Amino acid sequence: MEGGSRVSDMPNGSGVLRGYNDNANTLATMGTELSDVESVIYQEDVAFATVEHVRGFWDGGYDPGSEYVGVGWYLEYRKSNPAPGAFWTRLLTGYGRCYGRSAAEAELQAFQSLLFSFH
Repeated sequence: MEGGSRVSDMPNGSGVLRGYNDNANTLATMGTELSDVESVIYQEDVAFATVEHVRGFWDGGYDPGSEYVGVGWYLEYRKSNPAPGAFWTRLLTGYGRCYGRSAAEAELQAFQSLLFSFH
């Protein structure tokens, strides 16, 4: 997994490409491979008073018939306005295994995990 991304990776006005979420997808796969219901979070040492912009990505993984889902989330930051082509720096990554029985539940669990892990 790389340590950040560039604004130019996102198409103008057409939403976020599925491929743009590769880091979160990889993390969700790591979550499905955990043996217990747990989460693993890595947070960079950043002075939050200097952070102006934050963006996040999340993804859930579900195998039909399973009672567990994998979740992955990824936060990046900038200390100044993000111009086209600007580099975003990794702030936090996480992955986990949760109870869940659908792809939609996996996505919601991933988003909720992102929100609760940022403090």
